Amino acid sequence: MLTGIATADELSARSCTGIADQMARLACYDRAFGVNPVPRSAAPDAATGLPQPASAAPPSTVPKRPEDSFGDTGNLRGSVKPVLPKRVTATVLNAVALGQGLYRLTLDNGQVWETTETDRAMDFYPSNRVTISRMAFGNYLVSLTGQGRTVAIKRIQ
Repeated sequence: MLTGIATADELSARSCTGIADQMARLACYDRAFGVNPVPRSAAPDAATGLPQPASAAPPSTVPKRPEDSFGDTGNLRGSVKPVLPKRVTATVLNAVALGQGLYRLTLDNGQVWETTETDRAMDFYPSNRVTISRMAFGNYLVSLTGQGRTVAIKRIQ
């Protein structure tokens, strides 16, 4: 029913199609749709010849590997949310029983996790191999590698 009606944004964007210069055309589209472009560095990309986006965070706060951010929902290192793996397997360096069947696990990758539910059939010990799997809504499950039992876990460090 509304197929013949164009919005002001669309009309303004149509005027950008005739601009030959790529950067000027992009700036025109940004203005037409009210987009604030990402600041760009002065160094152009060799493949495209276009400037590249500047880094959103200083290099010291950006994790070097995706596994370093596994379990961090943004509250441990800031708000940078990298693409994360579905699971991480690591060796337990230290397993502290917290009582009532809960554990604090220090892993060989430097991460510290705490179980948030109990399964009396699961005990954790140093040198255990564990697999931590990312689930929906920021939840994580830990299992002893090779076993089917899991309990909920959260990263604390």
